[in-house]
Amino acid sequence: MKTFDKISEVQRDDFCSHDAIKHYQNLGIVVVKNAIPKELIEETENKLRQFFESVLKNHSLDFKAGMSLDEVHHLVEQSLDPEKSKYLLTIGKDLPAFKKLISSDYVMKWIHALLGTENIQSADDSNVLRIDRPNSDFTNLPWHQDYPYNMLSLNAITAWIPILPVEKNMGRMRVVVPKCELLPIEYSHKIKSQFHNSRYIKLRELDILEKQFEENSIELQEVLPGDMILFDALLLHRSGINYSQKSRWVATARYGSLDDELLSKRNYFTARAKYPDIFKHYHPDFWFEVD
Repeated sequence: MKTFDKISEVQRDDFCSHDAIKHYQNLGIVVVKNAIPKELIEETENKLRQFFESVLKNHSLDFKAGMSLDEVHHLVEQSLDPEKSKYLLTIGKDLPAFKKLISSDYVMKWIHALLGTENIQSADDSNVLRIDRPNSDFTNLPWHQDYPYNMLSLNAITAWIPILPVEKNMGRMRVVVPKCELLPIEYSHKIKSQFHNSRYIKLRELDILEKQFEENSIELQEVLPGDMILFDALLLHRSGINYSQKSRWVATARYGSLDDELLSKRNYFTARAKYPDIFKHYHPDFWFEVD
């Protein structure tokens, strides 16, 4: 049964307020309005545009001065081999501007407050600059929890930071609140072997549960550049298909507490690229291999 119609919003100046922390603890998600200065968002946008302009130059492709980030990227996609342009979807997180954004004090002060510690871990493998293209669900996942993909602390936080406006027809995130307990997963070695395919993990019996999740879910309200969504690693969520003519540009980063007892017991191992099946060793009762 759906119990909420809108996710609680707090302002940047509400940092560490009792209400802000209470909202997050109760629901497992909070929207922080105007969390990040415009200049920092624009710096990230500009560096991304410079990268894609460089791609065009290196392929001797012309582009007009003053084109937007989305226009330049669209031209890259039109001009390059599909496999080459697909790989470029993964490069954004390697830019220093991306790392500067997700590790800025504007983000970290909220992470420290909500996790109750300054002893924080953020593994590069778990962070990504998402470019969700028009009418494509290539980078989308069905209903899921973030924890099995990253295995930071069990109470880890995902930050979802739009670089460009996320309009209603761009497939805004849907969530089921409040957060729930850890759910069992199915793991596909065959899908994991495919390049950049995150669907190797799926919630067990998702086909049965999906209708219930949809009925109990709510769509996130409008978020603008400078806003930030913070949610718990156990929150059920999914993104929708982008039906607009523009790509959805979002910086996503994960942060865990190094004070976590379970993390300490496994010597701080996380689900990095080199340990994709680590989940089964520490949560064997929640792991089911399908091939």
